[in-house]
Amino acid sequence: MLERSAEEERAKRAGLDGEEHAAQWRRWYDASVTFQAAATAYAKEPGRPGTRWSRP
Repeated sequence: MLERSAEEERAKRAGLDGEEHAAQWRRWYDASVTFQAAATAYAKEPGRPGTRWSRP
């Protein structure tokens, strides 16, 4: 739901300019930060399988 909320806020920026665009950008940014924080917290929950990242 948080990801969907962030995407909905992003879509609302279309066609806006000036102060309206800046205000909507901030709402999108805030929703995106909330989603990212929730996704990170979920991934760090105890017992969650780790993800291994490899570098070439």
